[in-house]
Amino acid sequence: MAKEKVEKSEFDSILKEFGAVIKSGKSVLQSKPTIIPISPALDIALGGGITDGAMVILSGPPKIGKTLTSLWIAANAQKKEYALPGSEGRDIFYINVEARLKSRDIEGIPHLDLNRFHIIGSSPNDLKGEGGKILMAHEYLSIVEKLIHQKPGAVFIIDSFTSLVTEDEYKGEMSDQQRAAGAKLLYKFCRKISNVVPVNRSIVIGITHVISNPSGMGSPNMEASGRGIQYQSDFRLAAKYMTFIKPGGKDSTDAPIGQEVNWVIGCSGLGSPGATPTSIIKYGKGIDQEQELGQICIDLGIIVQNGAWYTFPGEEKKVQGINNVKQHLVDNPELYKQLFSQVKEMMGIKCS
Repeated sequence: MAKEKVEKSEFDSILKEFGAVIKSGKSVLQSKPTIIPISPALDIALGGGITDGAMVILSGPPKIGKTLTSLWIAANAQKKEYALPGSEGRDIFYINVEARLKSRDIEGIPHLDLNRFHIIGSSPNDLKGEGGKILMAHEYLSIVEKLIHQKPGAVFIIDSFTSLVTEDEYKGEMSDQQRAAGAKLLYKFCRKISNVVPVNRSIVIGITHVISNPSGMGSPNMEASGRGIQYQSDFRLAAKYMTFIKPGGKDSTDAPIGQEVNWVIGCSGLGSPGATPTSIIKYGKGIDQEQELGQICIDLGIIVQNGAWYTFPGEEKKVQGINNVKQHLVDNPELYKQLFSQVKEMMGIKCS
């Protein structure tokens, strides 16, 4: 009995000094993260979607849809059903490192709450060449680190990791060589926030570019932000290539109305790596969830195809053509939910 009292006294002293830092192992099993959906194709590949409290890396070549996908994730996270208890919704902080965010990027995300969307970036000089502020890499990352502590549950999009410039690089001559200074700084940032992000249930989305590998060894392409951030990521999605969507077919001369993006899942906090989903982006509308789900249901035999005609489960009505399959899901949101739940059940996916 004496020994038990001593252990309890020592335990209480730790709690008194450091706070509620010791919890039962059962708390890990009882605590479930909020799962934020992206789109049917990506959700299935990831094992359900993106969890809060996670570091997400999106990589790939230019103009393939990384920024749009990051904004789509953030806009979904803003929905009230994914808010922290007692909160009206999550704030988004877009770190505009490249200063390339355009109105079309925001207009393409119809459910984005701009009242909770904040842009952080350099400020221009006035006409006299005074008053501006060009933010360096350490300043951008310091701002994000402070906000992660101050704004639990917020979503941070850093666009991009690759374009963060250190002060030495900025002030140096073009001929100067700074060996991996930005990558080291970024790795330090990831280490500093690694235990804060899950505790505060924030989401950090880092966009990184793919460049040629000049070493001549290994893959001909490599991520430009260093390998250190890969060890800190909970979800890593690499966009490999895309094909344009044209009204008259891929070989037509019509202007494209969207693109299909082919991803590889490098790692997922909810499922296995290695899946190769295809997301569908329509210009001005964002990710086409209905078309993705329609194609998945056809592939799984949930929607029965007979030539050009498609029959939905439990319905006698038939529709002709894949575009009408999509439109039928747009017009019937409850059917969309039912079919998506059926797909997830078939794939063994359980979402919060």
